[in-house]
Amino acid sequence: MATVRRRPIRTLTKRLLQEHHIDAPPVDVAKLAEQMGVVVHFETADDELSGFLLRDIDRYKALIGVNKDHAPTRQRFTIAHNSATSYCMRANRSM
Repeated sequence: MATVRRRPIRTLTKRLLQEHHIDAPPVDVAKLAEQMGVVVHFETADDELSGFLLRDIDRYKALIGVNKDHAPTRQRFTIAHNSATSYCMRANRSM
């Protein structure tokens, strides 16, 4: 089982929020994702699928697909989770 290293994740989170001048909740995660250059697309999907992240690493492009039939709280989590994954992967690649 992989070990989660919390300190680097916290550092990246602080950097992301600072880069986008966010200093307090609530965070508009869809707007933040788009500011990061990630396209957020809402579409009907099977109920088991909350969303997905599709990345083109050669062109530094990303798309988050979100199930438009899920609750807004679930959609928000899906966008936040996949945005964070994209950001961490990009940060890790540039290190």
